[in-house]
Amino acid sequence: AGVLLGIYQPAMAIQLEPIAKWFINIIKGFTFPIIFLTVCLGIASMGDLKKVGRIGFRSLLYFEVVSTLSLAIGVIVALWLEPGKINKEGLQMQDPSKYTKSTHFDLLGIIAQNTNLQVLLAAIVLGFALNYFPKREKYIHNLGRLTHYVFTGLKYVMYLAPIAAFGGMSFAIGKYGLKTLIPLGKLMGTMYLTMILFIFIVLGLILKYYKLSIFKLLANIKEELL
Repeated sequence: AGVLLGIYQPAMAIQLEPIAKWFINIIKGFTFPIIFLTVCLGIASMGDLKKVGRIGFRSLLYFEVVSTLSLAIGVIVALWLEPGKINKEGLQMQDPSKYTKSTHFDLLGIIAQNTNLQVLLAAIVLGFALNYFPKREKYIHNLGRLTHYVFTGLKYVMYLAPIAAFGGMSFAIGKYGLKTLIPLGKLMGTMYLTMILFIFIVLGLILKYYKLSIFKLLANIKEELL
């Protein structure tokens, strides 16, 4: 419907851009409580801080190695499909050098400019602190209830996703034309091919090492993957 509106009523379609932006801003608003509650609740629920440390170190090491492999696959697929190789006339382009040029590493500066990191650090500190509270189980229970309410709210917000997609697609086609679908399709193809290769090669080999089946795992988490 968004594509059709963009083709036949481009002036009206361009005016629908705020719908997609509002939806994205609402979703962004959920990221902070979700990060805080899930991390804080996860650490506080473990109880044994030595166990938290061991699992945390192994998880961090696993995350870094596997993320590097997934990024490498994504780069290779992007270089092959070249989703960004498009006609850039009429697009608002910015200078990417501010992201690519080498600068000195300032950890405190990075944290000060990144709200996600600030929320994550606060969740980690409070999660560890809750393990020493006398009524720890009560706080964990309340955090669990609050987490449930947040995810329930997010579920209802996601019902608006088709409307947001309609507004975003209408704006894109109305402003840049039907040819916009080609790079969008290539971008989606790049993303899905990267995920398929990662799941069946990287994750598949890891599970095979531990004598587990990738297909049994996928059967159990198919809803999450979709």
